[in-house]
Amino acid sequence: MKNKQNQTITFGNMENPTPKWAKKIRNTALKIGGALVVVGGAIATLPLSIPATVVAIATNAVVYGTVITTLVGAVSQAFGIKEDEEIKKGE
Repeated sequence: MKNKQNQTITFGNMENPTPKWAKKIRNTALKIGGALVVVGGAIATLPLSIPATVVAIATNAVVYGTVITTLVGAVSQAFGIKEDEEIKKGE
């Protein structure tokens, strides 16, 4: 990001360790997104005849779950939230 004098703006907080609350939010969002994808995919591919409304809801759940998971991954990468630290610490 650049300011009016065309100087690069750096964020001093980027070097600090990731706060616990940010990791918890990321992990919760990943769990919710993953669950939506799994449940929606399972319902949408059932070999039974189910109402179109249920199939539409399941398809939307897959889409929303995929979007949530992708956004969380992108934001984590952009802000440097590392998954390795958390695995080592066992959080």
